Amino acid sequence: RYTDNNPLDRGKISAKEGGTRVPLIITGPGISAGVQTNVMANGLDFYPTILSMTGTPRPASKNLDGSDLLPLLHGDPTDPKLVTKADGSPRDTMVWHFPHGGALESTIRTGDYKLIRNYDHIDNPQSPELELFRLYNTEDGSSERVDIEEAKNIAEALPEKTVQMNHQLTRMLTEMHASYPYYNPDTAAPLPHKEQVCEVVSHERDGLKASFTYEEKGAKVVQADLIYTLNGGERYEEWFRGSAELSGDGKASAALPEGTSHYYLNLIDENQFMRSYPPVNAKSAKGKKTFTEGALSTSVAPTAKSRPAVIPKPKGKPDYNPAFDRWDTDKSESLSLQEYHAGQTGENLEQRFKNFDRNGDGQVSRDEFVNRKAR
Repeated sequence: RYTDNNPLDRGKISAKEGGTRVPLIITGPGISAGVQTNVMANGLDFYPTILSMTGTPRPASKNLDGSDLLPLLHGDPTDPKLVTKADGSPRDTMVWHFPHGGALESTIRTGDYKLIRNYDHIDNPQSPELELFRLYNTEDGSSERVDIEEAKNIAEALPEKTVQMNHQLTRMLTEMHASYPYYNPDTAAPLPHKEQVCEVVSHERDGLKASFTYEEKGAKVVQADLIYTLNGGERYEEWFRGSAELSGDGKASAALPEGTSHYYLNLIDENQFMRSYPPVNAKSAKGKKTFTEGALSTSVAPTAKSRPAVIPKPKGKPDYNPAFDRWDTDKSESLSLQEYHAGQTGENLEQRFKNFDRNGDGQVSRDEFVNRKAR
């Protein structure tokens, strides 16, 4: 562990209090100094609070997830009823979602109670599916601290509360179109149903339409996702998720966005197993896994050892580069500083732009961009 959050449990990338709870200090006109509160707040509350503090009207077209904290700050900072939702009811619930990486968990905090759902409980006996903790006791108005250490799992002692909060968590994640972790059918762990996962048997592409045929082995395929990139092979590849359609007869199809250079198909079955096609298990010459290694080629049948997928360069565009075409929003065959800024992140953007602009005319031509990248 890099930090000691004692008495809170765990740290970053965790649904435990050590991963979701941080100090927050607010100062400003009309806000009393030296007042400490246990009322829940989060970063989503900053925007509506600043709008309220500055007298700025809320955008009419925006449905803000955060709440205005100003009534709390100008009133009784210890009264949670002063933080309200858009309909005026108290905002007493928050959700955190860590579906990927080392956490694999979601949590919901409602009033004094907090429920954690662990997605790795099947292959991790030390991780119960549901954990319930009571952090505070505010029923008598004292805001007494009970178990912010999350040391006492009371899920079995309060089964009805556990089920109710778990259902509420599912509803809120469904409203958010949240993604979930999926099981790997190639794992060595003896997971149930992994032998029922489908296999992709063929693939073809016609223009910007990719089609796949798969064979079910006992588990029904319920979802298909297209995973694609516009800048495959570059130093920092950026991947996106799009939808794919299931026809119900063992076929899946997806419309490839313009400029797609590489793509995969993910099939998810009723048991939450995911079959990714082609398998991402090839190694580069130096033994390091590369993102594009194994991605689908548009001209040859892919295998686990297939080379990076390359969709043919559009005709009539010499020195085609997906990043240049994506950033060249006015299609002038040159990048302005504004276009470059919009497409890039990081530090020293102006200097990086000047490095491309070899002739110093304030524009980066396609030739300058491609050749500089090549060098």
